[in-house]
Amino acid sequence: MTPEITAALYGGISGGVLAMLGVLVGVFLERQLQWRGKVRCVVSDWDLSFQHAGELTQATCSFEVDLFNEQPLATGLRDVRVVFIKDDGQEIVGRLRDVLLREGVTVNLPPREWVHASLHGRFDDREARKLENFRRAEFVGYLPDGRAFRQRIVGRKDFMARRKRLFPGRKDYHSGSLWRGPSGDED
Repeated sequence: MTPEITAALYGGISGGVLAMLGVLVGVFLERQLQWRGKVRCVVSDWDLSFQHAGELTQATCSFEVDLFNEQPLATGLRDVRVVFIKDDGQEIVGRLRDVLLREGVTVNLPPREWVHASLHGRFDDREARKLENFRRAEFVGYLPDGRAFRQRIVGRKDFMARRKRLFPGRKDYHSGSLWRGPSGDED
């Protein structure tokens, strides 16, 4: 075999191997990017109400949730619940019900589509008393791989009160007047 044919043969084989390697890396990267999609969540119409009947108290919460699955494959959220978190970190977990009042709500999320759900939760007397001073509420569900999906529904922030100034001070940063008349003269 002549050196030219040998070089062409090795060049063709190495080019083919590199092309196949490029295809495999491309397929792998595409698959990894597809799995990086997230579940987006928008919570609206939040309501928490307390009913007092004598000494017993009952609390109900309701809200609307819109979920979007960015992945090209279907997924879902199981064991959907609302979690109230108090100042000391204590969590009060409430199982949610859907419009048909079924417990243990599962939300199926088709690929790249919005899904709407109306959810309700009910808390008995002991739990309802704990809810009166919560810091934030979160929508929680579990993905098929066991990871928790958490979305903040509502929360309150700490604030600090400052001493009120008795006499509000005026700060003049310009010694002259800022107004100049039509002729450019100061009034």
